[in-house]
Amino acid sequence: MPKYNLFFHSNQLPETFEEGEKEIAALKAWRESFEESVVNPGSILKQSLIVTSETVETVTPGETLSAYAEIEARNKNDAVEIAKSWPILDSGFVVISEIVDIELD
Repeated sequence: MPKYNLFFHSNQLPETFEEGEKEIAALKAWRESFEESVVNPGSILKQSLIVTSETVETVTPGETLSAYAEIEARNKNDAVEIAKSWPILDSGFVVISEIVDIELD
């Protein structure tokens, strides 16, 4: 079955500890509801650095990836349906990328 990375972008961060806890609980429930499809539940990402050959730039949380997960789905349409169920989708969007395994040996 094909694997997909789901890259979550959120335009707003939780303003309070309680809001953050609610989001984490919603993410746990999402993972449990797709237990058979979630290969790697990923992580929430705190801060990013953009690195080029000449510069390193700190990116404010919310301006780049917020979280990621790896799923298995029969096809791209099924991956889209799983992504649409992301619990905090109303504050951002999801980028779906099919994973292509390569041998580097």
